[in-house]
Amino acid sequence: MFTGTFTRGEALYIFSKNGFKKSMIHIPLAVIAFAATVCLAIGEVLLFYHKSGENKICLSCHEGIEEVSENHKFPCAECHTDSIEYAHSGNDLDAVCGKCHAYWLNAVSGSVMFTNSGIIKGIGLVWEEAGEDMPVKLYEKYCSVCHISSQFTIGGGAHRSSGCATCHTTYNRSGSYDGSDKRIKGKRPYPETHSLLKLPTDERCAVCHNRGGRIAFTYSGLYDGNNSLVPTQNGGAGPIMASDRRNVRNMVPDIHSAGDIECIDCHTQVEVMGDGQRYEDMFQQTEIGCESCHGDGESLPKSGAVDSYTTELRLNYAKSPPADSVPLTTRKGRVLPNVFKQNGRYWLLTKRNGGLKEIKTIKDTPEHKVAGHERLDCISCHSKVIAQCYSCHIRYDERDYSVSYLTGEISPGAFSETEDIRLFHPFPLAVNRFGKITPVTPGRQSLFTHIDAEGKVIKEERLLKYRGENRNNPKFAPFFGHNLGGKAIGCSECHGNPYFYGFGDGLFSTKDGGEFVSPLIDDTSGKPLAALYSISGGRLDPTCSVVGGEASMFTREEIIRIIDVNRCIVCHDNPKYFTEKRDYEKILSDSIHLSLIR
Repeated sequence: MFTGTFTRGEALYIFSKNGFKKSMIHIPLAVIAFAATVCLAIGEVLLFYHKSGENKICLSCHEGIEEVSENHKFPCAECHTDSIEYAHSGNDLDAVCGKCHAYWLNAVSGSVMFTNSGIIKGIGLVWEEAGEDMPVKLYEKYCSVCHISSQFTIGGGAHRSSGCATCHTTYNRSGSYDGSDKRIKGKRPYPETHSLLKLPTDERCAVCHNRGGRIAFTYSGLYDGNNSLVPTQNGGAGPIMASDRRNVRNMVPDIHSAGDIECIDCHTQVEVMGDGQRYEDMFQQTEIGCESCHGDGESLPKSGAVDSYTTELRLNYAKSPPADSVPLTTRKGRVLPNVFKQNGRYWLLTKRNGGLKEIKTIKDTPEHKVAGHERLDCISCHSKVIAQCYSCHIRYDERDYSVSYLTGEISPGAFSETEDIRLFHPFPLAVNRFGKITPVTPGRQSLFTHIDAEGKVIKEERLLKYRGENRNNPKFAPFFGHNLGGKAIGCSECHGNPYFYGFGDGLFSTKDGGEFVSPLIDDTSGKPLAALYSISGGRLDPTCSVVGGEASMFTREEIIRIIDVNRCIVCHDNPKYFTEKRDYEKILSDSIHLSLIR
C-alpha cells in the first residue's frame, strides 16, 4: 500500500507505510518537461488574476477551501508566489512567510529547533568512534527527521509540514486533507485544513518531541512502552498508534497538563522560536523555570514591566491580564505575557482559552528551605516520571536503503533502533552543568552494530566512548522529564532509596567473584546499566559518566552525607526540623538520642 511519492530529476520515488524503499518508476524527461510547461503556463494566468485582487482561478478548482486566518485575507498569490510550485511544495519559510515576517524568519533560522545544534553536538561527542563518516550518516538519515526545514509526511500521527507551517498547521493521523475543498478531500499529504494555527497545540509539539526523553508524551500522560505492539482492548494494539509503529498507552499526566495548561502557556514565543541569537543547545535557549512562576524558598517570582512587544503578543490570546497587573519574567528577564501578579496574588491566563489559574508561591515554606538543599532543583523532588531507556541498540545495515531527510535522495544504508527496558520511577540524581542537583537519564547509552554491504558484521553491540574519555561506559545526562506532581518525593523515600543517589536497584550481589549493584548488566562490558556506581573489593567504583557541560556524579563524601541523614529522618520525617544548620553529631550524642541509636 503506497502512502506517498516525490520526484527528483527523472525519477518518481514511491514510499510505503514501512518507509522509503529503493523501488522507483522512471518517467521520460519529455513528459516531465511537458508537465512543467503546463504548470508554468497556468502559473502565469493565476499570477495575473491574483495581482488583480481576485482568486477566481484558484477557487474554480478549490471551491470551499478554508480561509487561512483573520490576518491573511488577501489574494492567494501573496503567499503562493509561484502558484502551482509553492502551492504544493511546502517550501514556505523564506520564500513565502519571510516576505512579511522577516524578523521571525531570522529568529527561527537561528533557533535550536531549526539548526539542530544540540543534536549535532551530541552526535559529534559520541559517534566519532563508530566510524569517520558515521556521525554524518546518523544525522542525515535518522536524527534530522526533526529538522523543520523539511516535510515529514509518513508515520502514524507524525505528519508535519516544513518551516513556519511545521507548528502553524494541523494534520490528522492519516496526513490527509479533511476540509471543505472537494478537489483535495481525503488526499495526502496535506494539512487537515487550509487554515493556519495562530497558537500551536500540544499535539503539534508532540509530533517532534516524542522521541528521546518523550517529554510531549509524559507531559500529557502517555508512554510508548518498549516499542512492542501489546494487544489490549479487542485484541488490537492501542489505544493510540504513534510513529515508528509504537503503541502508546496512558499514565498519570503532569499536574500542569491535568490543569489544562498547554506547552505554549509556559514556553514563550521568543524561547521557542528564537531571539536572533544562535545557541549551542536547548539548555542555553530555554529561559523559563519553576522559579519563574513559583519563586523559591528565599524569594518571590521576579516581575517586570509591560512593553509594546508584550501588548502586541497579547492580541493573539483569548484574554489579556488586567490593566493594573504586573507581568512576571523569565530567567533572562523577558516578560511572561500571560503570567502576572495583582494585589499580592499570582496568576496565569491560558493563552488559547483565557482560563485563569492561581499560582502558589513557595517563599519561606519549610520544605523549600531545608539546610543542605540549596543546590536541589525543584524537579528532583517533584518529578513523578523520568523516562529511562536502558540499552539503546542502534543498527546500521548497508544492505538496506533509506532516504536522506536533508536532500530527499535514497541511498544504501539504513538505521534501526530497539531498546531493552524502560523505567520511570525511581530515577538517579546527579549534578548538572549549572551546579544544580537534578534527575539524570540514560543518555547516549548506545550499543552500535554495523553491517556492511556483504553482510559482514564490522562492529557488534559496541558501547561507544564519549569524546575525551578513555573508557567505554554507559552515559547519563541531566534531564527534565516534564511530568511533575504537586506532592513531592518524601525525605525518607529519597534518602532511604539508593536508586536516587546512583546505586541502581540497590541490590548488592556477587558475580564471578566481583560485586555489582544492579541486575541490569550490559553483557558486552559487564557493567551495570541502571547504576552510576559499582562496588569492587569494597570500594566505590564509578562505572558510568554524567555528561553535558560541567555535569558530574556525586562525590564519595556527598553520598556519605546523603545516607547519613537517615539517622535523623527515620524519626523526624518533616522538613521543619531541618530548616537550620545544626550540629547533628552533638544532638545525636545527648542523653535522649544516645540511648535510642545504640
